[in-house]
Amino acid sequence: MHFRFIQADEARRRSHITDLHQQRQVVAVLGLLHCPLVEDIMAAHSEFGRASRQWPEALVARCCAFEPSSTHLSTPGCQKLTDLMIFPGGHLHQHLEVYMHEFAAAVLAAIEDFILNASVTGVRMNTYVDSGDFLGSMPQLEEGLRKLNLNEEEVKEKKRWGRFQKCKGDWSLMAGSPRDAFEHYKSAMELSRVAGDAIWYGAAVEGLAHARVLEALIVARPAAAGTAAATA
Repeated sequence: MHFRFIQADEARRRSHITDLHQQRQVVAVLGLLHCPLVEDIMAAHSEFGRASRQWPEALVARCCAFEPSSTHLSTPGCQKLTDLMIFPGGHLHQHLEVYMHEFAAAVLAAIEDFILNASVTGVRMNTYVDSGDFLGSMPQLEEGLRKLNLNEEEVKEKKRWGRFQKCKGDWSLMAGSPRDAFEHYKSAMELSRVAGDAIWYGAAVEGLAHARVLEALIVARPAAAGTAAATA
């Protein structure tokens, strides 16, 4: 997996098209505590919890505490915090190397769980890419929809399911499963085409191309393809 780490200020400046491209949203939140500068580790952890709620879409949240003292570690309740990762002083590089593998596994498990339990009811239909600011006037598309003889409810339902399949394709690609992503994108293309959901259709075509490239890389170079999984 390939992670792109950004600081909180940049993460707050959300992209307008995170609904269209799931890989543009915040997937995980990491908090860093330098314990020699922290008097109350429980209070600092609570502050991290409040801060991480700025990104409700994040699937994983972890607070990393570096160089805690015996006083910090003996604080009542500290050892029971499952999202608090303790890094003792010394050999920090080795500790981080081990932890990042665990962190990547947690993110991957969360993505897989999200894919399996995602519901079409969570798909947003009024996003920035549906607005006039993004689309402008599209009289040709509107005329095409009229020719399809679909009523408004049929169009809306096909749009919703098409977008749902596109999102599942994005998450499958991030999880390193291009074959699953390919099938989701293919379904998204068909549904979006019928519904006249042109922008999402184009995004599904783009995702399908990425899935094909990643699958070809895996077949050609199994050991070297991992780097492309989350960036495709």
